[in-house]
Parts: sequence; C-alpha cells; structure tokens
Amino acid sequence: MLQEKLKLFPVVSENKLEGLFMKKTRKVLTVLLTTGIFAASLIGCKGSSTNSGVTSTGGTSQSDENYTYTLAQWLPAPLDKNAPMVKKWEDEFGVKFKFDYIETSKMAELLPVRIAGGEVPDVITGLGYNGFYDYAKQGIAGKWSEDFFRKNAPRIAKQIDDLGADAWKISEIDGQMFTVPGLNAEYMYGSALIWNQDWLNKLHVEKIPNKLDDVEKVLYKFRNEDPDGDGKKDTYGLSTDGMRMIFGAYGVPGVYGETTRVWIEDGKGGVIYPAVAPKAKEALEKMRKWYADGVIDPEFITGENKGGYWAVSHAFCNGRIGFTARGTNAHWKDPKLWKEGVSQFANSELFKKNFPNGSFSYGYPIEGHDGKKYTGTTEYAFWSCFSEKLVSDQPKFAKLLKIAEKLNGYIDTKDYLTTRLGIEGTHWKYNDKGVPVPVEAYNSVEKQTSIGAGTTFNFFNNVKTQSVIDPIYSKWENEELYKDPQRAAMWKDPVPLPLPSQADYKDETDKILDEGIISIITGQKDINYFDEMVKKWKNAGGDTLTKEANVIYQEFK
Repeated sequence: MLQEKLKLFPVVSENKLEGLFMKKTRKVLTVLLTTGIFAASLIGCKGSSTNSGVTSTGGTSQSDENYTYTLAQWLPAPLDKNAPMVKKWEDEFGVKFKFDYIETSKMAELLPVRIAGGEVPDVITGLGYNGFYDYAKQGIAGKWSEDFFRKNAPRIAKQIDDLGADAWKISEIDGQMFTVPGLNAEYMYGSALIWNQDWLNKLHVEKIPNKLDDVEKVLYKFRNEDPDGDGKKDTYGLSTDGMRMIFGAYGVPGVYGETTRVWIEDGKGGVIYPAVAPKAKEALEKMRKWYADGVIDPEFITGENKGGYWAVSHAFCNGRIGFTARGTNAHWKDPKLWKEGVSQFANSELFKKNFPNGSFSYGYPIEGHDGKKYTGTTEYAFWSCFSEKLVSDQPKFAKLLKIAEKLNGYIDTKDYLTTRLGIEGTHWKYNDKGVPVPVEAYNSVEKQTSIGAGTTFNFFNNVKTQSVIDPIYSKWENEELYKDPQRAAMWKDPVPLPLPSQADYKDETDKILDEGIISIITGQKDINYFDEMVKKWKNAGGDTLTKEANVIYQEFK
C-alpha cells in the first residue's frame, strides 16, 4: 500500500526552514571567518581524524557502555534534569545522552554559532536539508557509505528503497550519504482544497467544481450573490492560498503565495522559474481581472493567516472567503472524527467554533485548460545529520543507527508510541476508541518534551508511525478521503539541491517578482509590465540561478 502511494510522489522539495537557516548561517559564518575563529575551531573539533566517509564497518572504538551521544535536538521545551524517558533509554541501550537545548525559534541562528565555536554535537537537527548539505560540504557533518547504512539500518534502508532511487541520490554527496530521507505523512497529499458547503448549498451549486471555468463561475457567485445571507457584499471567492491552486491549474505552481518557489520543467529539456514562465503571464492576467471584479480578497497580500498557528485560514474560518487551500487534510480533519476520539485541531476547530452548524467540503484539484492541476510539491523530510567525529567512529555510529531503528518505529511501529508519548499507563493510555491519548498531566507537547518524549529521540521521519499515533485519522485519510488518488496532484521538484549562488541572488530576485506580481494583480502596473519584471529578474541574478538550476536538473533527470 505504501509503496503504491509513494509512486505518486517520487521526488522532493526544500524544507521550509532552509531559507532562514541559509541566510542566518552565512551571515554568522562570514563574521566568524573574518575574525579567524571559525578556522581555528574547525581544527580543534575535527581532531586527528581524516576519514571523510565510512566505507566499511571496521574500526575501533570505546566499549558500548561508555558511549555518550550529544544531541542538538529540535525540542519545543527544555528537558527535566532527570527526565524519565532519557534514563529509560540510557539504561536499555547502555549509553548516555547529553542534550544541548536551544529554543526552536533561535535554532537557525544560535546552533551555527555554537558549531563554529567548536561545540559540534553528534546529532544535528532543525536546520533542514540545505543546512545539512552545507555542513557536509564543509566537513562538519560526516559522510558514510550506502553499504554501511544498509548493514546497520536495514529497515530504514528498505523504506528509502520504497521512496525510490532519487531518495538515495538526494541523500548523497559524491556517492556518500550525509543525511537520511523520510516522508512526513501529513504532507503526502499536499494542500487540502476546502469549500464552504453552506455557501454552495445556498447558491444551489450541486457539485463541487474542479474544472477551471466552473471554479471561476462559483467564485464569482461567492462574491456577487450574498452566500452568507447577511445582505452585504462582504464575501470573496478566494485569497492567497486558493490562488496557489489556480496558478497550478495554469501549469505554473509557485508564481505567488508559496513558501518556497520550486523550479518547473520548461518542456524544452530544461527548467524555468515558475514566476517568469510564459504561462505565468496568462495566469496573472486572469488574477488581475478577478481582483478588479472583487473576486479576490483585497487582503490577499497579507495572507489568509492572521497570526497564531501557521496553517489556519482565518479568512475562510471567519466567513470572508468561500474557497481555500491553506494547510493539509491534517488541519481540516472531518468533525465527524471528533466523536471517534480524534482531537479537534486547527481549521476545523475554528470553523466549527465560529459556525457550529456550518459545514465545509473537500474538493478535487482544479484542472486547467491544458489538463494541469496541482496540490503541492512532494517533500522528502530530513530530520538530522551527524558530526564528522561521530561518523568516523564507526561502531559508535552503527550503535546509534540501531537505536534509531528501534525508537523511531522501524522495527515495530508501536515502539514509537513509547518514544513519542512515554510509558503506557503512566504518561498515556488508550481511550475507549483505541486512540492513544496523554494523561492530563502530560497533555501538552511541552510536558511531553520535559520527560524526554515528544521529539526528544526523533532521528528520522518514519511515514508509517502515523498509523499508531493517530489510527482513526490515518484510516480516514488513507482509506476514505484519499482512497481516490485523483484527489491529490503532487508535482516533483526537478532541482532538489541548493543552488551554489542562491544565497547571493535568491532574496533579491524573489523580491523583484513578489513586488511585480502584486502590482500586476492589483492593477498598479499593466499586464505588459510582466516582460519588464522578467528582465529585471534575469539581470539581478535570475540568469545565473537558471544556469545553475539546469546543471542540477540534468544530474537528476
């Protein structure tokens, strides 16, 4: 079942934290390099080892009971001094774990500073694929052979095999692994396309539209025919996240509104940035008309989310727009599941709070005139990389991989319940619906983290663990909502590696596009300004980025 589903989603996109990491890390490293601190610290932290990659399982090391692993883990809260789950795993595996706590909001800034100062933890998390890639290229993070990994983590290797050959390729530099790809089950299907069913009913729309022309007709009805019945013209068809799906229907996902723009194939044997593709101009002409006609929420520039949890569409949940694609199905859990023990969460919770008798429905990808449709870009998830010092100590690294297989549920998915929630009967229990729930004393991520549960011992992303953490929701998602594979339309990232010059050009070139696109949609600029905008983008570094993107594309083609 998993392997068949994964065939729909064969490649990757960048981690959402990477842009922040790359910008801050490079600034920090520039300062340190000018003072000479960085070079000196690297000499000290690398020791006498010259092994840049593990190619066998030989070597000598201290005995197991003396192994101490240092971790810079992504933790929502500090650990208690005597966290019971840390002690449990130390006793079970005969090792010690030492955690270096950094607030998650400051991790991208502070962790590189500590590493540059010589404090290189064995396990590095929270910096995303680009961060791990940078460290591996610098020799701070270690590299090891696929054979070594297959021998010491065979079950994880099997799941990578299920992801496909590109998953192995993306995890390697010069044929050596430096990180481990996984898949976040919450993002397998991309954005959830959500329609206000009450509005559809009032306007006598019997079938949720999925063809672009039909979608347009309904969006105009949302604006012009008072779907909420308050006698005011105060409703809109869509906003930022709905617009993302429209751009996808034109075959240019990422023109505007995406957290990270992903390159797309140009149909000529290469790749092009979506916002400068010819079809983007056609799509913007349509958006320009919709905006002028009042179909697009004028607040689209500031987005649908007005603060708090990132995935919430306040514009939709407050009854301002009738269509959205903000968040995934995990953020729009069917309220019927609440009766079965699934927790209220995010959009569905807020919508039902505002409209207790209201309802929303799940749509299908919007199909454009050329048959193009889109719900997202397949993302591999990368949780960690490991220090060069740890990787060079082959028995110690092999031991950690075996620990990770156990704690992250690759041997038995039920093991992950203990890793994530703690001890059954003490920290959590099954409710009458068979769903594992924390007891009241540990019913927050902060409390779970304090005992050494939560993400404390997360090393890799195991897509299969969702079925034990949230079994009712997982069954609804996979066997009901997405039983029809046509409900998702995932694109691939044809340029999965960071571009050599992106730190030099990407921020400025994206700014040119964002400002230009907003000015076109809102009517401040004529549609023909698009051509001038593209020229500005190319001259500001877009041409360089395009050349680099095409080199990487040919490697993964």
